[in-house]
Amino acid sequence: MSARLTGSVSLRLGATAGRARGTLPPARATASRAVCLCVLILHVLVLCGAAWAARPGAGDPVSDALAEVGLTRQTARVDRNDMGFFGGDRCRLPLFDAFMNDPFRIPDLVPPLAVSALSSSQSLGPATVFAGLRVKAGVRRGLTGSVVAEYERRLKEPDCLTHAIEYLYEAASRGEVIELDPGLSKLTAALPDSLSEPLALVVLAAAEAVKWQGLAFESVEDRETLFEDAVRYVAALDSDKTDPALARRVEKAAGLVDYEYLNAGATDVATVLDSAAVRLARLVSAGGQWMKKLSFTCRTPLGEIIVNGTESNVYRGSLAPFLVVDLGGNDLYLSGGSTRSASNCISILIDVGGDDRYVCPASASRDTSGKGGTSVKTTPSPTAEVGMDMPSFGAAALGYGFLVDLGGNDYYDGRNLSQGAAIFGVGILCDESGDDRMKSFTASQGAGLFGLGIAINKNGDDQYYIYQQGQGYGYVKGCGLLIDGEGDDTYVANDTDIVFPSAQSKEHNTSLAQGVGFGKRADYVDGHSLAGGVGMLVDARGNDKYWCGVFGQGCSYWYGVGILADSSGNDEYNGVWYVQGSTAHFGVGVLHDALGDDHYRASINMAQGAGHDFGVGFLLDESGDDVYDAPNLSLGGGNANGIGVFWDKKGDDTYNVSAAMTLGRADVGAPRGGLRDKMLCLGLFLDTGGRDKYSKPFARNGKAWTQAGPNELEPIPTEKGVGLDR
Repeated sequence: MSARLTGSVSLRLGATAGRARGTLPPARATASRAVCLCVLILHVLVLCGAAWAARPGAGDPVSDALAEVGLTRQTARVDRNDMGFFGGDRCRLPLFDAFMNDPFRIPDLVPPLAVSALSSSQSLGPATVFAGLRVKAGVRRGLTGSVVAEYERRLKEPDCLTHAIEYLYEAASRGEVIELDPGLSKLTAALPDSLSEPLALVVLAAAEAVKWQGLAFESVEDRETLFEDAVRYVAALDSDKTDPALARRVEKAAGLVDYEYLNAGATDVATVLDSAAVRLARLVSAGGQWMKKLSFTCRTPLGEIIVNGTESNVYRGSLAPFLVVDLGGNDLYLSGGSTRSASNCISILIDVGGDDRYVCPASASRDTSGKGGTSVKTTPSPTAEVGMDMPSFGAAALGYGFLVDLGGNDYYDGRNLSQGAAIFGVGILCDESGDDRMKSFTASQGAGLFGLGIAINKNGDDQYYIYQQGQGYGYVKGCGLLIDGEGDDTYVANDTDIVFPSAQSKEHNTSLAQGVGFGKRADYVDGHSLAGGVGMLVDARGNDKYWCGVFGQGCSYWYGVGILADSSGNDEYNGVWYVQGSTAHFGVGVLHDALGDDHYRASINMAQGAGHDFGVGFLLDESGDDVYDAPNLSLGGGNANGIGVFWDKKGDDTYNVSAAMTLGRADVGAPRGGLRDKMLCLGLFLDTGGRDKYSKPFARNGKAWTQAGPNELEPIPTEKGVGLDR
């Protein structure tokens, strides 16, 4: 059987010189140096902290505080055997075990983990490897050789682009005979080698990724149905209209996918995109009269290849392109860089420069500005039809979606699965520089569900707006990363327009944003629980603002791991319940702030180093004159056999508290006489530097204190509450 290349192949070379707008290699190098500086600062902080603790006579503040209540670092942990009486942990990840088995390694492990995330974000290949390793599906392609060099050796001269397209047909057609349009070779030959070669490299890597994707899903019988099911599954995750049958189909498929194969293909494409982006940036920087009117299109089994010059262009929403390369101009994208079906399993978009707009046609997401956003009743139902919720702009289902924007002040508007998000796949958005604005509804801006979702913004004062499941969100078997390099950034999870009312407070949304690991708890439904993934938000530098409702800012649920790490700047954290280094039900949540005078505000409950129900919540602030407006169960609050740890290492801090369960206190909470009486519940507060102000009279500078549990009539020895100011 013969498959034939059909459709239009066109090339127009204009005579007018054109040059792409945007930031090219010099600015990229500046952003890279800034991130490297932040990485160095984090290393120094870790070393200085270790040296401070080891100095003669200093002692270990953690050990000293724990000794006040008869504990050691070895005994102050959640016993995994105890957890087994109450919870199930299918799909549990190694990072969860590392933190849960030894909570007091968190100050040693999280800062270098943030350093590693920042370092890896300088290139897409290492970022993909970093995310894959977090979910026990790491594939380090190129560890013993250069991936790019291998693909370069496969370039056939002359007319390398035509040969690469032919190979793509072979990969996608699974052995069928290919007959290329005879005119394709003539027209591609008119392209300069400086353009043809990076295009050919990307096409070759994509062809290999198609093979890896096929291996990853070879046990799935109906991929198109799974694609539609998966997209609907995301849209309905936190609604009361989830179809149980659909959920069973999707979660059954999760056990059939080979995530290592899936990530192998993504790593190759990501690594080649790093090289191709550099080459394209140099090409545009060199200029040329031919560049302005350039227009090239051809069809492939995976969608169109579209290459345009430096004029401003519009890319229609009806397109399902395989590869878009735009060399400059202020462009409008209504499609590109995302999968639209199981057969359109890879989509790549590279924009070299310009102030661009990426707008999902189905998007009606609200302009959430200010601390919680405005209330505009135009957002579609969370359970809208699948056509309303296709992945967009660096997002994927059952495959790969890549978007690389090399410069300009850009605007992104998505809906569900957008801006660095994936389910059963890998979705990556990388914005090199510019003051950008990103808006979406759910599962966006670094959201991984049964896959990897990565959003990288290297430089600029950026604004991120979402409702739920994003800004570093990891669901089952997933890793979601949002990494921002430099700039004064704003992160908002809308909490004024109530679309996802939380079980804790109907007046607030369930945010699941800004560093959240989240699992599926089903012990009270059908027992088929699934352990959560890893969600990380890492910000390197700038005076940043964070806003969310319930569940956010370094939080976790049901065997997930959530981390928010901010390296430097005078930051503001604003949340409601289960926020700022907290956890609910068998999770690990961490907020780490390295440098700056910060202000933490939480309004209702469980915040600022609070652990609930066999979970570990940890807030670690390295330095700065900080202010904490704390609610109940905060500042080292343990509840229901959880462990809550708060540690502010240095600075003149202010603690504004009025509730009873704070500043190092624990409450098992359950009726006396049960199993929980015999299991540890710990609240630990540490301030190890500066002249601090406390609103509670028992807490003072240079003092240690202990607090009994709130049930004075039936005290139990497993409730351990302790504070230390040194």
